[in-house]
Amino acid sequence: MVQELKRFTVPVTRPWLYRLLENPNSMLTEPVEGQATLREVKRTVNRLIKKCEGEPLPVSQRSAWDRELVKPLYEALKELPRRTLVDMRFWHWLCTVPLRDFVWYRWHGQIPDDPRSVLNGHQALIGRFTGTPSLNGFSRNALTRLYWCAETLYSSEEEYYWVELALQNQDLYQAIFERKFSLYPPAVRACLRELKDRSEAERREATKRLNHHLTTIVLETLSEDDIRRVLSL
Repeated sequence: MVQELKRFTVPVTRPWLYRLLENPNSMLTEPVEGQATLREVKRTVNRLIKKCEGEPLPVSQRSAWDRELVKPLYEALKELPRRTLVDMRFWHWLCTVPLRDFVWYRWHGQIPDDPRSVLNGHQALIGRFTGTPSLNGFSRNALTRLYWCAETLYSSEEEYYWVELALQNQDLYQAIFERKFSLYPPAVRACLRELKDRSEAERREATKRLNHHLTTIVLETLSEDDIRRVLSL
């Protein structure tokens, strides 16, 4: 069933997040352009959450949820207008209203009795519910990071192969998607090929070298192989 999707009339800041997690109706919303069904997304979320019955799963197991949710999430939302998909107020609504349980279980392991006490001073967890319209914000929000990874890497030929590879390692994901070259799919694939087995220090040095190289070269003139050569120097 197609449902009306919404966004908040203003972005969610930390004080409002506290209120929203206690009362989802505490902020004004308005419809967004486009419609979609979240049925398969919610079904997947419910199946994942059932794995936490009894006691929270370790982070290493919950990190695999990203690869399970990315396909239904992307398939559900990919036909929405781009202006909706780049509006963080829409993602704030998704993370705090219809899919809030996913954010809690994926990034905290359970739904706390006192959300304020858990979030107080925990900026990383706050960012999973919110985030600003920046590369950093999009790469850390619990749902935008999945959607835009698929938007960048999905293809009809290779389907979700590169998407799932990118989501296997959180450190590698952030090393790539928090930099401007992540807007160019060949650069992302080159980084995944070249850096997936490197140490964090080696990845940091390689991406720093690529960024420096791009101060004098237009990224779109480089092929995937060109970028891999820079990364492997």
